[in-house]
Amino acid sequence: MNTANIILAFSFACIVQYSTAQDDRISDWVNEICVKMQEMEDLDSYSSKPIPNGVIVDFVFVDRYEVLEITDSDFTISVDPGKGEYCSKMTFKYIEINGDLSLVFSEVQSQNVMGKEMKSIQPWVGKETNCK
Repeated sequence: MNTANIILAFSFACIVQYSTAQDDRISDWVNEICVKMQEMEDLDSYSSKPIPNGVIVDFVFVDRYEVLEITDSDFTISVDPGKGEYCSKMTFKYIEINGDLSLVFSEVQSQNVMGKEMKSIQPWVGKETNCK
């Protein structure tokens, strides 16, 4: 094996090792967020932007979860809210800022509740519900 092949093989091994470590870091971070959801903790500290004053961060009840997919920019989980079946499929978008991972929340939404304007934001960018 010549020197060029050895350097090429070493470079490939380094790239694979870095990629695996990066995947593990993202997977651990995704699981951390899911555990926070199970513990009914706010996800506002994971937001890529500050949450405006007076805006409520939405949440869902999570008894158990399953990570379905993680890509370079988003992840999708299935959530059982305590009904014994996975009822919601949720997609979260994330970005990396200065080496830290952050969620990209949805746009602020306003609704009138009992004559009062309520503003909320969702940590997820997509949600499908298939249970009643």
